[in-house]
Parts: sequence; structure tokens; C-alpha cells
Amino acid sequence: MKVNTWGKIERGAQEPCLLVICQIAEGLGISPDVLMTLKERPPDNSVRTQINDVLDLCRPDEWDLTLRIVKAIHDQRSATSTSSDKTTA
Repeated sequence: MKVNTWGKIERGAQEPCLLVICQIAEGLGISPDVLMTLKERPPDNSVRTQINDVLDLCRPDEWDLTLRIVKAIHDQRSATSTSSDKTTA
């Protein structure tokens, strides 16, 4: 993509064609459909929505890592609450 094309798109002076949208998405490491729908969603700042937005930006191989991290957090919390239950009994 030409630098002046990118500048025109940033300034809103030019709408990107589908090819340019695909190139931008590839440069960002996301799919074109994610890029094209980012502004269409109503603003929602719930944690679940924010997590979904981050997952939309991840590659499929990063989803597995994200899932393992979330499970580790959950398992740690469960282990901590179980051990504190034993000490209060």
C-alpha cells in the first residue's frame, strides 16, 4: 500500500477498497471481517465484551494460550479458596 493512500484513509479523505482493507488487516494480524466490524458494534465496556474484542485481535494459535492462562487463573483461585475453606473449618 502506498504511504499517501494510507494518509488519505487516516484523514477520512478516501474510503479503502476491499484489497486495501485486506492488506491493513494482514498488517495488523487480524482477519478483514474483524477489521470491518470493529466500529459497527455498540460501545459496551463490560469485561466480557473487552475480552471478546481482544480475542478478535488474536490469531488462532494465541487462543489456546489465552484459554490456558484463563484456566490457570481459575484453577489457582479454586485452589486458594479450597485451602482457605480447610483452615476455617
